[in-house]
Amino acid sequence: MRIPAYDDLRVGLNQLPTPTMRSGEVQDTASRQITAAGQGLQRAGQDLTKHVLELQQEVNDTMLMGRLNLIKGHAIELEHNQQTGFRMLKGDQALTRPDNMALEDEYGNALQKFIEQQGEGLAPAVLSRYREQAGNMVNGLRERAMVHRNGEYANYRAKQYEAIIGTASREIAINPGDEKVLEGAASRIGSTIERMAALAGHPPEWVEVTKRTAMSGALKGAIVQLMDDDPHKAQAFLEKHLDKMDFQDAAALRGQLKDAAAQVDGERMGAEIFKGAGPVGADFESIFQHTLKIEGGYVADDAGKGETNLGINKTANPDLNIKGMTVSKAREVYRQRYWNAIGGDSLPPQVRAIAFDAAVNHGPSFANKIIAQADGDPAKMIALRRAEYARLVRSNPGKYGKYAKSWESRLKSLEGGGRRSRADMLAEADQIKDPRGRRAAQDKIVQLDEREKLAKSEEYSHLLATAWQQRGQGAAGHLDIQKSVFNGLTAEDQKKIIEGPARADDPQLMLALMNPENLNPQFLMDNRYRMTEETFQRKMEQATKLDVRKATIDNEVFNAELDAAGMFSMRTSSNSNDKQSLVKLRDVYESEIDAQQRKERRELTRDEKRSLLRQLIKPVRERYTREGIFGGARKVDVSKRAYQVENPGNIMIPQTELNKILVKLKENGIPPTLQNIVAAYLQGKGKNNG
Repeated sequence: MRIPAYDDLRVGLNQLPTPTMRSGEVQDTASRQITAAGQGLQRAGQDLTKHVLELQQEVNDTMLMGRLNLIKGHAIELEHNQQTGFRMLKGDQALTRPDNMALEDEYGNALQKFIEQQGEGLAPAVLSRYREQAGNMVNGLRERAMVHRNGEYANYRAKQYEAIIGTASREIAINPGDEKVLEGAASRIGSTIERMAALAGHPPEWVEVTKRTAMSGALKGAIVQLMDDDPHKAQAFLEKHLDKMDFQDAAALRGQLKDAAAQVDGERMGAEIFKGAGPVGADFESIFQHTLKIEGGYVADDAGKGETNLGINKTANPDLNIKGMTVSKAREVYRQRYWNAIGGDSLPPQVRAIAFDAAVNHGPSFANKIIAQADGDPAKMIALRRAEYARLVRSNPGKYGKYAKSWESRLKSLEGGGRRSRADMLAEADQIKDPRGRRAAQDKIVQLDEREKLAKSEEYSHLLATAWQQRGQGAAGHLDIQKSVFNGLTAEDQKKIIEGPARADDPQLMLALMNPENLNPQFLMDNRYRMTEETFQRKMEQATKLDVRKATIDNEVFNAELDAAGMFSMRTSSNSNDKQSLVKLRDVYESEIDAQQRKERRELTRDEKRSLLRQLIKPVRERYTREGIFGGARKVDVSKRAYQVENPGNIMIPQTELNKILVKLKENGIPPTLQNIVAAYLQGKGKNNG
């Protein structure tokens, strides 16, 4: 260290000039210099000490900052770690911790323990600052953990409340006619929403709006449920509870219910028009209904036969309570004492209605007599009955003459089947004012007419098959066929039966049978005369094992049923998920139709397809309309709407693929059974995917 006072000292003290001594002005220069030097040394020491202290402070601060950064990092880990952070804890996990410790205590204690470990070795001067700042971090972590716990508690309670509301809403939906259930469920919904508001701090306005939304959703579910059974009941239910519903929901439901009611009314009117057009061919129920319409109700004495009700008289049935006769009892009596008495199920289809009416009007004995005489000819049976009526009038004009016109009208209704043309029935339905009801009525008429034609076609096919079978059982050829069976055939088929099976297979027919679409029992029966008996039996066996029919869907029916089920918004939605769901539902529908047709060995009628579609739509609609019933709080999983009706057992094989498979099987000498075809298709599909 340099001392400025002595930097320029070069000579000894004895060499200094002798000062001139003056009285009163003697100065002690050396003393001052020594003092100055001491002060300089002191200041230098102070500067050094200060510098050392500053260095120590910097070291302490660096150490403190490092420890605090470690604590901060550990706190972040405790909060946000993907496996163990408290932010990942949801629901019960955040509310129920080990040893019943609160979430903030558990994680706060964990951080405090880490702080104590990191505080070891710190200088006392730093330790107090370390504890203070680390303590602030603990408090912050505790506070955030508490907020998270409270939030999860609120969510947990909200879900509980929502579950209560959902349960109450479903009670209302599945018990639409029980006002006590509705009242109790509505009360639970209201009180639960009030608790939700208290938990979340919502204002009274929110409570009122939410109550209406929840009740509207619940009532909507009930209305949809009622709509399945009776749209008119659903309309009455809606009007009764209109004050509890959301305006938009009510308006939308009114429109849907109006359409649904018009649809149901139209179908009913269409069925009545069809029913009133004459007897329905060959089934007992249709003929029974026709008989009820002709006979009428109770009369004290009917043409001397005593009291009569619904066509059943006391004279022929003395053991019955005629006046108390119900339709259900009449159906039983007619089947047991009249239909079975004449062997109705075994009669040719074209004479069943005439024969049954004869049994009712003349008695089963007379009916059996003319059945034998007519030998399956409906015109001859009508003539025999007309002759009997004429005989009765001649025998006692005073007694029977007054019934002559009604008897003739009765026969007229049976002649030619009594069925008006489809065009006439559709023209009558065209007078219905409501457009939706008019379309529904006409659609119903077409369905019933197609069903009747199909039934008659199947009955005739059975009759033709019976004729061929009886022909082949004896040596007399067509003479072995029962007359009632033979007379029920058309002249063209009678000619084919007489000629018998072909001696050789028709080449054109064999070529046609290479198309799987033609390999079905109906086509084979229609062309039986063009092949040998051996070929027919072989082809029929193949057709029985594999009947390939193409499922078809009527777009108008498909869309109408969706709309009737309240799914108009889904059908017209631009949402890609909705579109995919409809495509999926359509595919499932086609698969189900195909499966049913294979099982029934025939094409389904439009009415049967419609019924099948309604079964498939129901679970889709229930998920679509009822999930998220509480104000849309839950998001509907649209991917599962059509999944509700998936049937993975239905494997659809495209026609082009089927043709290729059949050719391949034939080349390899493999029987074209359904099992072999499916196996070949799946094997080829697996190769394509690989």
